[in-house]
Amino acid sequence: MTGVTGAYTHSFEQLEDKLEEINKILKSSSVTNDELRGVQHEIDKISTSLTATTASLDELDADLASNRQAILQGGANLDFLRQESDDLKHDAQEMKEQITTLQA
Repeated sequence: MTGVTGAYTHSFEQLEDKLEEINKILKSSSVTNDELRGVQHEIDKISTSLTATTASLDELDADLASNRQAILQGGANLDFLRQESDDLKHDAQEMKEQITTLQA
């Protein structure tokens, strides 16, 4: 999960930089309506970007959980097949010994 969230660190840093820029504009004493509309536009863009990034992270987390489950299931299947293979080898060895005994 750390790798997944690490992939978006740069995006979050850019969003934080934009928010800081917006805060500087808001703190200035001569804010015009155009500046406020610009700030609102930036906030809307950042919000949309953040929502999309969060959705991507959620999807990646779901994919990761699914992949982990598939790996665990594959491991269990391999263990089962190994056990069946060992059983078949054992049965074959017993049959070979019985045939040898019958031929003697």
